[in-house]
Amino acid sequence: MTGAIISCDCRTGNKNRLRAAGIFAPGRGILPLPSFREGGTHITDRFTRGFAAGAFAGALTDLLSLLTYNLLRVTNWRFLDFSGLLIFGRKPAGTVEIMISVLGQVFFSAAMGILFAFLLPVATSRHYLLKGWFFGMLVWFSAYTVVHLFQLPQTLQLDPSTVLSNIFKASIYGLVLAWSLARLGAKSKL
Repeated sequence: MTGAIISCDCRTGNKNRLRAAGIFAPGRGILPLPSFREGGTHITDRFTRGFAAGAFAGALTDLLSLLTYNLLRVTNWRFLDFSGLLIFGRKPAGTVEIMISVLGQVFFSAAMGILFAFLLPVATSRHYLLKGWFFGMLVWFSAYTVVHLFQLPQTLQLDPSTVLSNIFKASIYGLVLAWSLARLGAKSKL
């Protein structure tokens, strides 16, 4: 019975009470499903944790980007503008294009979260916030490098306040990514 969802009370064997849940896999026994415990979420799958942590960090970074663009007026480029430039070839115009650009940026952030989730165990999880910050900065620098390599004319001339704002947001992205990845996997190894 491959892929069957099994649930039972581990103390009494009563199949009517849900105490532990898993999916039966031949040769491996019952593999646990993600469990939701008091005090936070515990997700054992590294891919899923990386996706969730990256999407959360990316969404938070988008909010910070909108804050620095709309309210503080520190920058003249939002993160969704960079995403829109890669998707549409220009800054997004209109609600639908902005929504697509935000989804594209969050999806990219989620993909980077997955990459970080798989790279972190290789480098050990000690000082994971520092490693998260460094990863955020590396993603920022890599994105700027790709933009310059493809010589996208609209982004070649960024003012210093936009660059500094993006460095700050990339730092926040990396720190939030590492923190949320650790928080989602609190009961398992990073």
